[in-house]
Amino acid sequence: MIKPSELILGVVHRWPLKTTTNLKENYTHLLLNMINKGQINVLAHPTYLFGKQIELNEEQIKKIATAAFEYNVAIEITSTKRVPSEDFVKICYQKGTKFSIGSDAHRKEDIGEIDWSINLLEKLGINDKNIIKLI
Repeated sequence: MIKPSELILGVVHRWPLKTTTNLKENYTHLLLNMINKGQINVLAHPTYLFGKQIELNEEQIKKIATAAFEYNVAIEITSTKRVPSEDFVKICYQKGTKFSIGSDAHRKEDIGEIDWSINLLEKLGINDKNIIKLI
């Protein structure tokens, strides 16, 4: 059973399709499906795939931001990967989407490394009321 203090993160770590044709469209569709199922609390490093950031267009970002707002799914701002982009975060903020701050630590030295995330939020004027918390 999920305890109230736990978060469920949704993330794409492996590409499930046999092709990368229409990559950005298919990736957007995959993220939207993950959000729309209503089973996650946070969409983790939403534009990081194949070891790099994927630049989605404004329409794709708006679709993700709208769905995240409607399903109360926060967008993770990930310091170690430096994603999503500033434009992605701006659009999500304009839609009213909440955020989470993450280090996505896969190595012990990255645990708690959130400076980039905090700096981005401060630069954009996004305050605590827009950030989900466990406590």
